[in-house]
Amino acid sequence: MLSGMATIAREEGIRGLWKGNMAAEYLYLTYGGIQFLAYQQTKLFLSKTAELSAAQREQLAQKYRNGIPDYTQVLTAITQSSSVQSFVSGATAGIMATACTYPFDLLRTRFAAQRDVKVYTGVPQAFRHIFRQEGVRGYYRGMTPALIQVIPYMGVMFGSYDTLKQFAAWLKIKSAEVSFLSDSSTASSHNSATSYGSTSDPPLKEKKTIGQVLLGLEDMACGAASGVISKTVVYPLDLVRKRLQIQGSEQQRSMMGSSAAAVTNANAGSSAAPTTVWRCMVHIVKQEGYLALYKGLLPGILKAAPASAVTFLVFSQTGAFIERTRRPQQHVQEQE
Repeated sequence: MLSGMATIAREEGIRGLWKGNMAAEYLYLTYGGIQFLAYQQTKLFLSKTAELSAAQREQLAQKYRNGIPDYTQVLTAITQSSSVQSFVSGATAGIMATACTYPFDLLRTRFAAQRDVKVYTGVPQAFRHIFRQEGVRGYYRGMTPALIQVIPYMGVMFGSYDTLKQFAAWLKIKSAEVSFLSDSSTASSHNSATSYGSTSDPPLKEKKTIGQVLLGLEDMACGAASGVISKTVVYPLDLVRKRLQIQGSEQQRSMMGSSAAAVTNANAGSSAAPTTVWRCMVHIVKQEGYLALYKGLLPGILKAAPASAVTFLVFSQTGAFIERTRRPQQHVQEQE
């Protein structure tokens, strides 16, 4: 990874490390907003459904059955578990956000892949160029593996985050119990010593428990862990998505680095490069081996961990802030 960064900096300059960053910023702004809005609304729907009676749930199932014979049982199974709710809500949010923002994801990859010959010079120019050369479908090249990937990726991320948060809450409770018992024992010993006339004993010091230390870090820790878990699980699909995104440009050879160029040369022997998820994955395994499906995993994890940590921290703290601002308004309305 470090040698790769050094090579990019040497051949393309320091700015080469930030290629595609503008398209990525557009992607993150729109993706994040759509993702968390869809996540909250889906989870709210599932939570409300869990509170329905059996008759009401059956009525709802009849409305949305759409040919699924066991829809009622499926709906009940989903709504009874908090972690399952988080998985389904995360997967739904990921699908919606990916479908709405995919062209920016495509541009980010192509900007990062181009080298000496600059096919794309800016986001507006890139949109026009792709439309002229590839049509509207060009904006969505590689979207199928992206959608396949995002279901387990976001599902595992939100599901594992919810599970880790529950574990952190349990850990804080247990830590508080141990601290309480320890303090009670110490206080008893202190009182016993005082009764025998020892008045020079120092006052008890307040101890920071593990739970108190984790209080300000749990959102970041759980977010980072969930990001690493989800990235590792779905990374082969992420690799295939990026390989398919690069295809389609007339200047493909000038856009790609040496490793990607090798893949293109290998494809030259066949009539066309693989265009489906399965064919691309099989081609990678045949040409480069099974481990090639995890090429670039380390930098991917190093990016996913802090990104997920900050994302969930901001999401959690922003939600808490909005909730605090709502309470005084609700109190005033109740008094009126």
